[in-house]
Amino acid sequence: MTTHAFHHHLADNPQMATEMMVSRAARKMVCSGAEPKVAGAFLYHIDFGDPQGHFIASGARRGLEHAASQFNLKISDRKIRFDYFKGHAPVPPTIIISMLGCVEKGIQVTRHDFKNKGNNIFLIGKQYNDINASEYLEFYHGVSHSPLPVFDIGREIEIQNALKLLHRRNLLSSASPVGKGGLFFTLLRAGFLNNLGFDITTDAEIRKDAFLFGESMGRVLVDIHPDNEDEFVDLLSDLKIPFFMLGHITKGEIRIDDHSLGFIGRMSGSL
Repeated sequence: MTTHAFHHHLADNPQMATEMMVSRAARKMVCSGAEPKVAGAFLYHIDFGDPQGHFIASGARRGLEHAASQFNLKISDRKIRFDYFKGHAPVPPTIIISMLGCVEKGIQVTRHDFKNKGNNIFLIGKQYNDINASEYLEFYHGVSHSPLPVFDIGREIEIQNALKLLHRRNLLSSASPVGKGGLFFTLLRAGFLNNLGFDITTDAEIRKDAFLFGESMGRVLVDIHPDNEDEFVDLLSDLKIPFFMLGHITKGEIRIDDHSLGFIGRMSGSL
């Protein structure tokens, strides 16, 4: 089971925001090796005394139904549940998506944490010069209202289908959806449990802040044992799925573009 919440631009584009959250929940589930089966939604702090409340509710319902049809999901019930309020809300309108899935027989559950020093790290999915609606933009630059990040539900489906094949061939040592905080914090979360670091090179064609901290959708961080690398590369190339070799897992040091940031143990307070 997984649960995700989102408030950015829910009042502006509730359908896309809801589709993004369903896609994000499904991607996280597929990263573990599970098959998403059932989704449900809960809208929080919706004022139906305001016409905007009806706009948000109807858009979220359309988004849930469209995303569920694209990912072949059942909806837990046909009505989105609501939390009503009157007057000023302490938080903006927020949608919470919950999803249930199952692991097929013969498929091993894959965790998010790096396992072995020397494994190679890849990013599956296309990178963009996009920092919209990111933690980096909101908390570092103080911009709390920005457009939604890049999102293409068709590309999400392609990447998730590729992940299912990678699981069936047992090629993944770990898999993590790139989420809050962007790629850098996803790398930290992957390394922290086993006190492993990473040595990566950024893409020179992408702004470094967007590469490390952007939160565009449709990306997955994986680590691959060297013995599986050729088959991994061949499969994604045949499927025409974009990927980027980031670098490799280290014993604990964090290096980006040959610049050392110290060791993973000193980064624990950032998570």
